[in-house]
Amino acid sequence: MLKKFAISFLLLALTGCALRSPFGGSPKPPAQPAVDLSAAPIAATVAVFVPRDIAEKRSHFVYAHEGVWFPEGEVITATSLRGFAQAFQTARPADELQKADVIVKVGGNSVLNPMVQRYYVDAFGQCLTPQGRLLEEFRASAVAETEFAYTKAFDDAYFKAFREIAARVALSDKCRGAAP
Repeated sequence: MLKKFAISFLLLALTGCALRSPFGGSPKPPAQPAVDLSAAPIAATVAVFVPRDIAEKRSHFVYAHEGVWFPEGEVITATSLRGFAQAFQTARPADELQKADVIVKVGGNSVLNPMVQRYYVDAFGQCLTPQGRLLEEFRASAVAETEFAYTKAFDDAYFKAFREIAARVALSDKCRGAAP
C-alpha cells in the first residue's frame, strides 16, 4: 500500500515538472540578435582550449530503472571544434597549435529530461589573450528532442550552441584584436 502511494506520488510530481517551462519560474534569458555568417569562414586560426575536467566529463542519466554514462566531455570537444571550424579558416585544439589568432576556452553543461524527451545544453566560450586574460565571454543554449540514451541529438544540441558562440567570437573586435 505504501509502495503504491509512493509510486503514485512520484509520478504525479514528475508530471508536474514536465508541464513547467524549461526555465521554471525564472525569467527567460534575453533574446540574442541573429548572427550573419555570410562572410564565414574568416581567415584566422582559432585555438580551442578544453580544460581537462571538462574534456574528461562523464554524465549519468537514469530513467525507468536503467542508467547510462555518456562521455559528455568528448561531445563538447568534438562539437566545439566542428562549430568553430564553420566560422574560422582553421580550428584546432590549443595543444596542437604554436600560434593562433584567437584563443577560446570552451565548456558546457547539459540536462536530459526523459519524461518530455528533451535534452538541454548550455555552452560557453571565453575569448582569452595568449597570457590567459579574459577578453570576452559568450554563452549559448540549445534544446534537442531525443529518446533516452546517447543519441545524435546530444551532438546536435552542443553543435548548435558552439556554432552560435563561434559566430559571435568571429564577429567580436575584442577577440580578433587579441592576436600578438
